[in-house]
Amino acid sequence: MDKRKLPKGFIEVEEAVELIKSNTFDKPTVDIKKLANSLDWIEVNHNFAIKKMRLITKEEYAEKLKQFPGRRPSELISLGVVTVTLRSAYEVELLKKAIRDNYREVSGRMFDPKNTRGVTTVMDQESGGGARPRSSKKTIAKEGDLIGSGSTSTTNSADSAGV
Repeated sequence: MDKRKLPKGFIEVEEAVELIKSNTFDKPTVDIKKLANSLDWIEVNHNFAIKKMRLITKEEYAEKLKQFPGRRPSELISLGVVTVTLRSAYEVELLKKAIRDNYREVSGRMFDPKNTRGVTTVMDQESGGGARPRSSKKTIAKEGDLIGSGSTSTTNSADSAGV
């Protein structure tokens, strides 16, 4: 595709891969942890936003400490967002591979996604009776368990927990 036809803020997949590959521990260009946790949202015929980042300077760190006493500032400063449009399954897998490879290089370990979520909408008197989704204090379901197979003891509901 001709670069002149891309909207402002959009880059090609190859440029996105090069941006991710240029990320290092000492000189970050992207927030690789956030990208790795967003792998499920990289899909064909969708846009994917990549935040460009840089390290905070000592002066900026001291200023943030004064501005928000008692809170540790983030070491990464956002430089804006670039967006990539993924048009094929090949481009999706290319971007995912670049993210996984860079995560492994920067962190020194493979990315291990956590897909089990302890979220419930069951009302409980302890929290005031609200029914909005919230994280469970203790997740009963484990990674790989089949939920909803007829037995209510494998769910995260307050009813099966005896509340």
